[in-house]
Amino acid sequence: MISFSLLLTTDVYDVSHRMIGILEPLEAENPEIASALSRIQPVFQRFDKALFKERKSAYTKLLENADRKRDDSFLALRHYLVSCSHRTDVPEYREPAARLLELIRRHDWSAHRSGYTKESTILGSMLTELAEENNVQAQTAIGAAVMVDALKTAQREFAQVMSEKTETEAQDDTGAAYLIRKEMEAVLDKTFAFIDSLADFTGESKWITLKTTLDEMAAQVMAVARARSSREDSDGSDTPEPPEE
Repeated sequence: MISFSLLLTTDVYDVSHRMIGILEPLEAENPEIASALSRIQPVFQRFDKALFKERKSAYTKLLENADRKRDDSFLALRHYLVSCSHRTDVPEYREPAARLLELIRRHDWSAHRSGYTKESTILGSMLTELAEENNVQAQTAIGAAVMVDALKTAQREFAQVMSEKTETEAQDDTGAAYLIRKEMEAVLDKTFAFIDSLADFTGESKWITLKTTLDEMAAQVMAVARARSSREDSDGSDTPEPPEE
């Protein structure tokens, strides 16, 4: 679970943003998720407005450029795999390419047309599967590994710009934002508990998988928060004492 006391307001915003991105693709076929989102989204919208109200971001252009690089990397990989799947001069390319293309189709053939949050979620899941040993072997066999690496880099760079944007714009938290943060934390806590109960009581694989995904996301956020806290403690302990008069 998440210890919110260790988190910055930007961290709470990130958790909220990522949770919505994880849940939204499941909403249409699962009324339980639709119900959870109906509680999270209104609070998140107010939280977002309080943090970023009527401010034009210096990061807008940076995000656009990072997203364009990510889109181009995705399309370069996709187009290359399509070409490999039609190679008659190197027939051994065709099967690995077709398998990797099917992987892309399962995640989202048009991921580059999605919004920032949704595309980040799709590509994150896609890259995780591409990192599996059999898929790495397929990439190596047809010379696609360098393109997958380029997509990983573009995804990481986009996430870094988004993180910097969120942190920078949240420096002037208002009192209203702080109060909404507390409300957001309460909704997040309830949602984590709700998904846990669905997984525990039903035993259905879809809820167990969702619980695992949310737990992994929470663990990532907490690892960053603890590392930051440790650095701050270390910086404080290394401060030299002033000389005695």
